[in-house]
Amino acid sequence: LGIATIVAFVFKYLVDRFFVFKKEKYTTAQKEIAGIGLYTLFSVFTTLLFWGVQLSFKAYFRLEYLGLILGLTAGYTMKFFLDKHFVFADGK
Repeated sequence: LGIATIVAFVFKYLVDRFFVFKKEKYTTAQKEIAGIGLYTLFSVFTTLLFWGVQLSFKAYFRLEYLGLILGLTAGYTMKFFLDKHFVFADGK
């Protein structure tokens, strides 16, 4: 499970970098490490948001699947904009 998570994380980072945000130019190792750190932080934050929405809908409304849909939508949308403005911004 841990290895699969790491492989998926690296794959998603590379896809986001090269295909979604088209950031092929490498700057410095320090900026790259900082970007990966922010990417990791935003991934954890939006995953916790997703879990919170899903579990809240399950506990309070007994609508787990609606919470899942809303949580994933909110998490992925927020992650996209955070990555766009902070991880893969023009200055990076």
